[in-house]
Amino acid sequence: MKTLLKQVGNGQVSVFYILDTETGIVGMTVLPTKLGDLFTTEGNWQTENLVGDEYPGSYSQGMTMRNSQSCSKLRYVGQEITQSGGWTRITTRLQGPRVSCMHTVGLPNDRAYITVGTVAENTSDEIQKLEMLSSFSICDLAAAGAEERMADLNLYRMQSRWSGEGKIEKQNLTALHMEPSWSRHGVNSVRWGQVGSMPVRGYFPWAVLEDARYGWNIGAQLYYNGSWQMELYEKDDKAALSGGLADREFGHWMKTLQPGEKLETPLAVVAVSTGDLDDISHTLTMAQQDRLDVPASEEDLPVLFNEYCTTWGNPTAENLEKITDSIRGHGFRYLVIDAGWYSIGDGAWYDDQGDWDASEKRFPEGLKAVTD
Repeated sequence: MKTLLKQVGNGQVSVFYILDTETGIVGMTVLPTKLGDLFTTEGNWQTENLVGDEYPGSYSQGMTMRNSQSCSKLRYVGQEITQSGGWTRITTRLQGPRVSCMHTVGLPNDRAYITVGTVAENTSDEIQKLEMLSSFSICDLAAAGAEERMADLNLYRMQSRWSGEGKIEKQNLTALHMEPSWSRHGVNSVRWGQVGSMPVRGYFPWAVLEDARYGWNIGAQLYYNGSWQMELYEKDDKAALSGGLADREFGHWMKTLQPGEKLETPLAVVAVSTGDLDDISHTLTMAQQDRLDVPASEEDLPVLFNEYCTTWGNPTAENLEKITDSIRGHGFRYLVIDAGWYSIGDGAWYDDQGDWDASEKRFPEGLKAVTD
């Protein structure tokens, strides 16, 4: 049986914690505060754990690692709410047979977003190997009304490649085959992300789910520059959206935890909006802006000059001096030295990457003399 465990809001965004009283699993969903009256625990859907890690069932092997047995055995222990510095923090503790998790939501007083993160701890006497750990997991989507209405929902993702960033992709959930089976047993999952050190290769760590009927959006963004994944998941009448570290299947990732050792996930931001795609994107960007410590010299968006398309990866003390003389007096505050400053050979600069030491051949007096 599903019941509302706690509702916390700030007038713009409301966070609902849902407890399954039979299993002890606690989940979370989010709504704009003005639509909060549409939330209900009724309907043919299950509570999904705040944290994602025998393997899951429902013909899902190779498709998703959500809802594994180690995840489903995490039981609700307690919740603590504190307030400090303009923020409300909700800490939820979950305990399993071998691993415990501390799930933390940060709610600023005057913003339509929350921050989410998870800390997993090995509470057993033996080594434990994690194969998946999410930063956030939102269930009961879209959390307005009790009925199944996948046709009302659109998924926005942002495609990316080198020198081709930011192409918006919009897909209705029915086009993604996100519709429950007649028995609500088999699952479907769309899992995406990137593997390696280029965090926006393939897709940005960003997603928005639009509820076209009620006119609101929920969006998420990961703050991480390594291998990450997001996942849209459906088994019953409601979808779920999660994101965090790339799992074993998608990112070939595992983490070995010694007894007592902890692992903290990358930070995630989840936002809501009753505006359009630009509006919720602005809210997600505002969450970044709120965390920036910007020096006074950059408050007015200074103009910079990048020399790459001038030297094409072959900067030297001599040609940089000529470039500086050419651009002086034209309103540039910064000159960016791009690629090749570390190249030590006579071949292509991109074959000399790795040590990142300034080339004595290109800069006989060192980089400092050039920057001075």
